[in-house]
Amino acid sequence: MLPIDGDTTTVRHHLLTSLAVARVRRKADVQPNPGRWVCHEKQFGYFARCFANIYLLIDVFEGPFSELHVESAVVHALPSIEALVLAWALMLIGGVFFPFRRKELFEKTPWVGKTILGLPYMSVACGVSAMGMIFCLVILILDPVAAGHDPVQLAIVGVVIAAGLVFYFVMKAIRSAQGVDIDQAFKEIPVE
Repeated sequence: MLPIDGDTTTVRHHLLTSLAVARVRRKADVQPNPGRWVCHEKQFGYFARCFANIYLLIDVFEGPFSELHVESAVVHALPSIEALVLAWALMLIGGVFFPFRRKELFEKTPWVGKTILGLPYMSVACGVSAMGMIFCLVILILDPVAAGHDPVQLAIVGVVIAAGLVFYFVMKAIRSAQGVDIDQAFKEIPVE
């Protein structure tokens, strides 16, 4: 929604973004998935990149820009996107089992009693969504155009995930030594 207070910068950004999206859509209709589209004009430019025929990233600029710098930023950002897709998939897998593992909490939700083929609606919806996310992750990783295949970047993503797990178990051991049962804290929502 455009601002009413006369903020011309916000209006300009909105209009330039809309223009870039419209042009990329038009080009995509004519030439599907060339890998990327670039536009350099005097007061406007964009860099668009397609990943795995699933994602389309469009960077919009108010003036001249360096394709090399933008490409570098995109290449460095993709492992983070892959990690986010993986995190969502794992969370959705947790949602599949939630009605069975935390029955007392699930029974307080508005979804209780709603089933598909005898399974809780939440489990089915989360299962289908998790399969979709895993499919997107596999396609994204296998896409030769997509970035994120650099072993160093993938190792960094793996180390961040492993560090989170190590941190959790170390803190759990520390709290256990202090007499605090962290599992009890996680049985309530929200976690205190």
